Amino acid sequence: MALGYGYLVVSTTTQCFVYSVSNFNTPYIFDSPETVSLIELAEKFFLVLTPSAITVYSYDGRKVSQPRFHGLRTESLSASSLSLAADCVAVIDPSDRKQVRCCDVLTGKPMGNPIAHKAEVVYVALNQTPVTSGSVERQLIVIDRNAELFLYLVSTGKSYKLHTQVDTAAWNATSESLCAIADGRLLVWCYPAIAFTDRDLLPRTLTTKDGAEFGKLSTIVSFNASRITVRRADGAVVSAAVAPYAALLYTFGAAARWDESMRLCRFVEDEGCWCMLAAMAINARNLDVAEIALAAVEEVDKLQYVLYMKKIPCPEAQSAELALYKRRPDDAERILLQATPPLLYRAIKMNIRLFRWDRALEIAVKHRSHVDTVLAYRAKHLEAFKKTETDERFKQLASSVQWSWDEVKAKKDLEKREEAARHGKSYEPSSSSSAPRDEGKDDHK
Repeated sequence: MALGYGYLVVSTTTQCFVYSVSNFNTPYIFDSPETVSLIELAEKFFLVLTPSAITVYSYDGRKVSQPRFHGLRTESLSASSLSLAADCVAVIDPSDRKQVRCCDVLTGKPMGNPIAHKAEVVYVALNQTPVTSGSVERQLIVIDRNAELFLYLVSTGKSYKLHTQVDTAAWNATSESLCAIADGRLLVWCYPAIAFTDRDLLPRTLTTKDGAEFGKLSTIVSFNASRITVRRADGAVVSAAVAPYAALLYTFGAAARWDESMRLCRFVEDEGCWCMLAAMAINARNLDVAEIALAAVEEVDKLQYVLYMKKIPCPEAQSAELALYKRRPDDAERILLQATPPLLYRAIKMNIRLFRWDRALEIAVKHRSHVDTVLAYRAKHLEAFKKTETDERFKQLASSVQWSWDEVKAKKDLEKREEAARHGKSYEPSSSSSAPRDEGKDDHK
């Protein structure tokens, strides 16, 4: 049996019963051809594990799908080997325990490539909150054979190691909080997804408590609201309470109730809540709230960069800078080059700022534009570091392409003036000089 999300699901040897907690008199009943070994609940669906299949049902007893992939052996699966969320099912591949397969709930088909981990995986769990336009992608935690806890994005496979010596971990049922027991301590991250937004702020969202009462080999049974339930190795159930502010802040942020979010953070006066609010605001592209939150935690450099982004008139360029803030330069470049028309100068200058000289030159040569800009900034870079050119491509182009700072600045000003005009803004070029000044806070990151 399993109880949660307003339903009680009970299995006998031949049938399954789905009760609503508001009415225990008339359950939905459907036949089960095999003995059920596991029932796992999620907000919209529940999962039933039998010796021959993984089956997903809706709470009215309707069969939704049967996730399948090559090498699946359900007889070897257990509660730690699979996890259910509103849109996908995660299963440790029995044929290769270094891989985690994610299948779509509605179709049962695999979602892209499997998540490849460096060690054998012993535990997986998907976060339960719905994926909205203002949140990050579906997240998966993994505990491997080395007792290391990793956080993955299901859609991209990007990962971040959260902690080591982890015994057990669990997501909050209604928010983005994550708890774990590691090395005799209880750890609670109020917003672990901040690792993919601004990992510098992640340690400030971590709360640590003494976990001696849980003992060794304990298991987190549930994490609901502000209460964590842990089963010790001797079978005793122990509870622990955490601050409720993170769950409340997530509720406000997910509903875009930013005024209430800021009032809550001011009331709590906790830097972890401010960091969480900053990350949620950046994911929702609300730079005004992000500015206030970063100012509250005195992150001056990040605040300066947010102020620079707010002055950018072009939405595509602003989106690219946000991707760059999240340490996703390839995504930022793709946004700039797929804009209509392509923002070539911004894409080239972004690669120059990141010292990706080969990629900047490749874009300039491919589009036959701003080759002189790349050569000019390359010459400025070599002069500043008192180096000589060693790249043959740059040597060859420098001998055939003539450039001057006045022409480079004129082309930059023309492109930015046209960009601003397309969005009803005005552009004021920087004062003329022998070399163009880096605009705004370009070199901040």
